[in-house]
Amino acid sequence: MRTLFFSNPSEKEYEEFLKKGSRRRGTTDYSKSAISSASPSASVIDSGSSTCSAQEQSKNEIKVRRATVKPYPEEASIYVIDNFLTEAELVYFDRKIATIPFERSFVDNAECYDKRQPATLVDDSHRTSTFYSFKKSHDSKISALERRIATMLGCWVHQIEALQLVRYQPGEFFGIHHDLGNLLDDDTVQLPPKDHGSKRRLVTLFCYLNTLQDDEGGCTYFPNVGSDSHLRVKPKRGRAVLWSNIGIGGKPDPKTIHAGETVISEAGTKKYGLNIWVCEE
Repeated sequence: MRTLFFSNPSEKEYEEFLKKGSRRRGTTDYSKSAISSASPSASVIDSGSSTCSAQEQSKNEIKVRRATVKPYPEEASIYVIDNFLTEAELVYFDRKIATIPFERSFVDNAECYDKRQPATLVDDSHRTSTFYSFKKSHDSKISALERRIATMLGCWVHQIEALQLVRYQPGEFFGIHHDLGNLLDDDTVQLPPKDHGSKRRLVTLFCYLNTLQDDEGGCTYFPNVGSDSHLRVKPKRGRAVLWSNIGIGGKPDPKTIHAGETVISEAGTKKYGLNIWVCEE
């Protein structure tokens, strides 16, 4: 059985997949080559850049229960999933946001690859958000979400990194980066060594917990995808954006270099999201 992420099954196929579940080893290919021949072309609605006609959108959308999946075209394995989070899940995270202690976000320290420097550091010039990490299987809600994601992606639950809730206040951002390793000036990615202490993130699923208006910023920006205006995915409550961090041959995919753009709300609106990463075993 094919999974949603890798080959865009029909609604019937995906419904059957959800009923059966899938935990078989050796069936998952995270490269964009696995979807290049099967994926229909589509542009992301509300992306703030590329658009397509209503007829094209209808033709390329995949509706699964309450969710609508929009695959981005041709070269990139990027999908926008509207209504991915249920209202009950969103309310759960709303309540957590009101009580959890956020701490400063950090970035990997590439100099630590020689083991003489700290593994992470705070970098005000590159990442200014705050975050909170849930423990694995933190409670029944988190466990159920982890299982649902594992079923959708055809991976094991233990491959899903502890879910991370992130907050961007007005003026905060996350600069251009790649989730697989340290992004270099030539758009190549320096991978952490196997003994670095953390597993490499093969797939990213970012969920938006609230909506920002067109003039409030906070988009997820992919500079190497799309036309001259590139691809920007707008924060919309319940929406998720899904992408593979590796491409053909298991190498880092430069198309999924991205950034969290600055939140510029004059009304003081904050952006809340959920980082979900599928890691190597």
